[in-house]
Amino acid sequence: MLNRSKHANPKYSSQMINVRLTFLMFLGLFMVPMWSFAQDEGPNVAAQPVEAVSDESLVALAEAPVIVELFSSQACVFCPRADTLFNDLIEDDSVIGLSCHVDYFDVRNGALSHRFCTDQQTKYAQQLASGPNYTPQIVINGVQDVVGYKFDKVLAAVTGARMSTVQTLKLTKGQGGNYTIKLPADITAETNEFRLMIYDKVKDVTIADGRNKGKKMTYKNIVSTMKPLTAQNGTLTFKPEIKPANAGFVVIAQDTETGAITGVVQERL
Repeated sequence: MLNRSKHANPKYSSQMINVRLTFLMFLGLFMVPMWSFAQDEGPNVAAQPVEAVSDESLVALAEAPVIVELFSSQACVFCPRADTLFNDLIEDDSVIGLSCHVDYFDVRNGALSHRFCTDQQTKYAQQLASGPNYTPQIVINGVQDVVGYKFDKVLAAVTGARMSTVQTLKLTKGQGGNYTIKLPADITAETNEFRLMIYDKVKDVTIADGRNKGKKMTYKNIVSTMKPLTAQNGTLTFKPEIKPANAGFVVIAQDTETGAITGVVQERL
């Protein structure tokens, strides 16, 4: 499928990713205050002490959730590298990953694709002005797209996304499989839309046809259901249709104009 850059080196490991993410995150924490100070300082102005970053702020920043949505396809020759990178990224508990297989480009047998994945990707293309749909595409926090197999660019984007203000929503489980989320005051139905994404258990697949025929793949967090949710009186109430093949679900609050994810919660079953 369409890709926008040269091949990346596919040789990496979960340990490499964790080391790189840690390094980039703390580099960002060091550089941001210095950059802000340099921008604010005018000519011939006496230097002012840089305000210290509290330990609490560092912890909050390190734990900020990052939502990684991968749009992939078994038929895409470049996608296996992106799928593997995605699997390693979600080993970090602060990274919430959703892998959505599009239906405009797929294998004939054993397809994992859904129309709603294509629809969501098309919506992002319009909001982000990212051009025509392509695979593999990673969208981070709803506001940035990266070619999915570009190792360094994906890690840098994930690290930068930790500076965002995505809130962790509070999920309450009730009787009969019902759940409720009391929305924060600044996440309203007037400016946000809400979606429920149910994802499957790990799938070990041998691709049946196409250019990746015979390749053995492990797919994680493959989205099998996506449904809109409606907020009433500042509360989301829903009952996900959980099947034996499902591993968990994610609820996303998203700005209706920009697509920026404003709140998220993940429930592992």
